[in-house]
Amino acid sequence: MKHAYLIMAHAYSEVLKTLLMLLDDPRCDIYIHMDQKNRDPMPESFRSAVRHSELVLFSEIPVYWGDTTLMEAGLILLKKALKKGPYAYYHLLSGADLPVKKANEIYDFFDVNQGKEFIHFGTPEYSRDIRSRYTTWHFFERQLGRRRDDPFYNKAETYSQAIQRRLHIDRSKSAGFQFYGGSQWFSVTQGFASYVVENTPRVWKHFRFTQLTEEFFIQSMVMTSPFSDKLYVPGQTNDYRGNVRLIDWNRGTPYVWRKTDLPELLSSEACFARKFDEKADDEVVKELYETLRITG
Repeated sequence: MKHAYLIMAHAYSEVLKTLLMLLDDPRCDIYIHMDQKNRDPMPESFRSAVRHSELVLFSEIPVYWGDTTLMEAGLILLKKALKKGPYAYYHLLSGADLPVKKANEIYDFFDVNQGKEFIHFGTPEYSRDIRSRYTTWHFFERQLGRRRDDPFYNKAETYSQAIQRRLHIDRSKSAGFQFYGGSQWFSVTQGFASYVVENTPRVWKHFRFTQLTEEFFIQSMVMTSPFSDKLYVPGQTNDYRGNVRLIDWNRGTPYVWRKTDLPELLSSEACFARKFDEKADDEVVKELYETLRITG
């Protein structure tokens, strides 16, 4: 079966175009959800970059940092792809990601490990932090965003949290599941992708008005599913081999890869890496393309 690449993007960057060119292959279809806040049409150079895959572009919702719209965009991508599937794997990527293996190596790896779920889990301490985010309702994540510098909504969030604590509100007591956290980027099978979408009503019931939902809903779902014993790397180990992504949180939030990092990128066990930004270093993007563009 083919693979489905599901890309969450917010702009038509050179990194995104390079990602499309490196993914382009008869063995996959590519789905892009473009943040609705971006009103620019897709440049023709992006469409012409994809010659072998079917490219599906849509823009259903605006996406906001920290808000449930990040989770929602991922669910929309899964639903779109499932309608055309089945696929061997569904890979959720961002528009700032690039592969660090040649196409044949990626397909061979997933063929060998067919049936495994590639989901990253953080440490037990991180899961406890996740649970604390879930305890109360967070009504203003969309307005606060990453910068969180709006004085009105900062006060509104502060008062909302104080009132809920005074009322002893604890949503986690009635959640009915354990909390697990990790990276939002995954590669999952047809079976688990279908399970997630079929359980969308339960997802919304439990996870709406939650802070940074995208960092724990997929982990918490898989651990309460029949797929919990199919994880490629089980346990809360913070091992990014779990989702075969190379992401460095020690040097950044996350770190933006540079040309000097090419040996690390190309020798990694990962299939994909994030993040890249041509404004920070366009040479690493060009070098990866030149290295990986010929399959085999």
